[in-house]
Amino acid sequence: MATTTFTTTESLEHALARPSLLIGPDGKRLNISPFQYTHGAADDGEGEVNLVRLPAGKISIYPAYSRIRTTVVFNPRSAIAITDVDGDPARVTQTAHGYSLGTVLKILAVGGAVEVNFGVAGLLTITEVVDANNYDLGAITGGVTTYTSGGTTDSFGANLHIGLRAYTKAAGGGAVAENLALFVSDLDAGAAVLNQVWSSAGPSNFDTESGLTVVGMIDKGFIDEANKIQGWVAWSFDA
Repeated sequence: MATTTFTTTESLEHALARPSLLIGPDGKRLNISPFQYTHGAADDGEGEVNLVRLPAGKISIYPAYSRIRTTVVFNPRSAIAITDVDGDPARVTQTAHGYSLGTVLKILAVGGAVEVNFGVAGLLTITEVVDANNYDLGAITGGVTTYTSGGTTDSFGANLHIGLRAYTKAAGGGAVAENLALFVSDLDAGAAVLNQVWSSAGPSNFDTESGLTVVGMIDKGFIDEANKIQGWVAWSFDA
């Protein structure tokens, strides 16, 4: 499944209860910008979605007063067949595995090199992505027995991140690269339905030429048709 990017529209109907008033830690009355994304594709998807657009100028975003909700537990990535396991560190061969550094895997039903199976090793983390078809799992004490056949992997969970698209600072301050996990990193949307504040961090301050786009990203898993990402951004204008 190729990574896809989806964009919400300004006219979404927000079926989301939200407070009518929020006061920040500095006594400011906060603006509340809600968002709701409904996955409309006919198949599973992973990737990025633009959640909400915030205005230009000097503003602050309050992660501890912003909220994220999901309507269901997102699915982990579908199982991928293993064709070889060898060495110490254990190198796994899977055609077009699609995994990234740090992905946590549950490996099942490997013949021969049983040391990598979940029942023996537990969850394993990718320590190096060699290429599109190979990755390393790090040292397993004593290495692995000769691989004979079989095996599949599932990445563990479905991680949700919230960050910002690239933007331009005001008054010729230059471009700032996108950071897809600036506010929220690695929320496990594959373990339970989420309904929580973004984080306990204090406000982040921005001064932009043309505004900010808040973005959500799902990796290590998939969002199915009709699944939703909901919530709001709490923010204020600054003098």
